[in-house]
Amino acid sequence: MEKKLTLKLVWTSITRTTKAIAKSLYKLVKDILLLLFSAVFIVLFAIYTFFEMVILWVDKKVSSFAERINPKWFIYIIFALIVLFVLFFSFTKARTSENCSFKADSLEVASVVRPPMEFNLDVLAQALIYVESRGNDNAKSEISSASGPLQELIIFVDEANRLSELYKLDVKFEYSDRFDRQKAIDMFKLIQHHHNPENSFIRAVTIHRGFFSEDYYSAVGEQYDALMHNLGYEGTYTDLK
Repeated sequence: MEKKLTLKLVWTSITRTTKAIAKSLYKLVKDILLLLFSAVFIVLFAIYTFFEMVILWVDKKVSSFAERINPKWFIYIIFALIVLFVLFFSFTKARTSENCSFKADSLEVASVVRPPMEFNLDVLAQALIYVESRGNDNAKSEISSASGPLQELIIFVDEANRLSELYKLDVKFEYSDRFDRQKAIDMFKLIQHHHNPENSFIRAVTIHRGFFSEDYYSAVGEQYDALMHNLGYEGTYTDLK
């Protein structure tokens, strides 16, 4: 079992490293193509201007050579480069906008006004659901008691029941409630309310994980950003405390 867990962690690390390298290479290629487009455009425009405005006007001896070069071809090439430039960067913009195909359940779209990023526990719950189970309410861990969309442990249910009694909520959770998305979120929010009164993002993620993990924190943070940006908010999870 420990060997399987180790292999799983290694595979996850390799996958994330590969994705990071691919993103860096993609950005590098895009920047190089931008410079290439700009350089070719400037060179062709300079050549065209030189033949049109300098050689034909200054040196009659060279004009016979210049006249053999049809200036229209420079216009065609420049126009084609502009079209390719627009198509290429429209494509890259469309690719970057596809950050996340997972949408939060029952999250309303914000108004056109784009306020700064703020901590939202409901959105964090949706981000955790995606990272923990990819939205599968019937998910069950093979190496622990983690179950349901939030992959909550048995001790999470026990703690939620303890807090329910403490706050006299007249609610008792069952272990099977971990597979009920709404009840799983209710337990998550109850535990966060008690153990994270300062409403700290990093503490919220750490409490749910049980310990701090940089990779896990980044994965949840990136998913949280994607959901918040879909709602019209700016900023990143790194802006939160």
